[in-house]
Amino acid sequence: MSRQRDHSISSLSSTSDSIQSQRSLYTESLVTEAFDLIDWFAMTSYNQYTYTRDDKRISVNLDKVLREMISHGKGCGGDRGRHYAVCSVVACGREEDEDDRRRLLRELGETWLSHVLFVFKANSSHSTSSNLRHSKDATPTWSDTTTALINHQHDRREEVHPEDLKDDGATSLIETHILPLGMATPNSNRPNSKEHSSALTTFNILRQYAGIPVASLEALGENINYPGNGLILYQPVHRGFDHFRWSLQGTNTHEKGIPLPGPIFIRIHHAIACVLHTSGAGKFLSKFIDDFGDSEGGGVVCGDDFVAWQGGHRSSIYAELALYLYQNANHADLILFFPPSATPSTSYSCDGWVRYPRGFSLCFGSLADFASFVPDNSSLPSGVYTSDFRISGLLHGTAWAVIYLHHH
Repeated sequence: MSRQRDHSISSLSSTSDSIQSQRSLYTESLVTEAFDLIDWFAMTSYNQYTYTRDDKRISVNLDKVLREMISHGKGCGGDRGRHYAVCSVVACGREEDEDDRRRLLRELGETWLSHVLFVFKANSSHSTSSNLRHSKDATPTWSDTTTALINHQHDRREEVHPEDLKDDGATSLIETHILPLGMATPNSNRPNSKEHSSALTTFNILRQYAGIPVASLEALGENINYPGNGLILYQPVHRGFDHFRWSLQGTNTHEKGIPLPGPIFIRIHHAIACVLHTSGAGKFLSKFIDDFGDSEGGGVVCGDDFVAWQGGHRSSIYAELALYLYQNANHADLILFFPPSATPSTSYSCDGWVRYPRGFSLCFGSLADFASFVPDNSSLPSGVYTSDFRISGLLHGTAWAVIYLHHH
């Protein structure tokens, strides 16, 4: 771990320039590169994720999760969503050491499994109230996670029988959220809590993969009950929709009257349903929830190591992903990048701190916000800048980089 953290931050500029130049290439060439890398990963022992507790054992192949996230990225977030998934995979393959490539691909697959697919399945509104406690000797566990809480309200094994729906000819209708309510409403609003950190990680992934048009987790929470995120369904049909057994696809039909459900929510639900079904992750997570759930409630928590990936500091990978994630951002001209060895001040006033897997952070804002920290900012070309000195009141540490982006 210390060896990896010693990875020179001077490599930020070259690796970031590499991924930036690829942005102009035809996306299909990157897709081919990503799928070839996934095919190679599928043949390794790192591919199978297995959860074991007591005498129960369930598994899922992570290569299928990686592949299907790419395959359905365009349907979820358009070209940008697909490109995000592709570049995330390709960036993992830029390490020279094969073990590093295998480990990074595994960690990426685990993160998408835990922070996207698991969160959607766990937040379905009619599932068992559970506290998933990971055994210390589970082999392997999700990065030695000690506790994962999932917010469920009812027993997912409870079946709906037609006889129960008979009420003197009345039809039972149930309202449902398309984007699950629990995704934007963690139990704790404390920024340092596991619930909040986990929800923020999921939100940051969905901003890129699905193009959620809100700037913060709090803003998503304010809009989660928007009518466009709701449907009223016949009860048996509702259950299938809620558990991603079927989904809707957007159309180009424009009808006047009551507004239709929001297209972005429909796209996200449909893409997640497809990935869950085609990757096999849906069956794995259903068994995971059913077999390892206890009867306690709480907001979704993926655990400390779901927010901070294992494997140490890989600054080159961070830089590539950070640059891609924000190169199209219209809300920020400049981003400050902090690896895990640096601790940014949360009191600094800017558009917001973003905490990413493996512990690195980004702070983004306008050039005016950073005028006192960046000399001659008006003449800075687009690119990545590094330094090794402290910034009083902003950073307690020595390693940081400035990523300056022009509006497009």
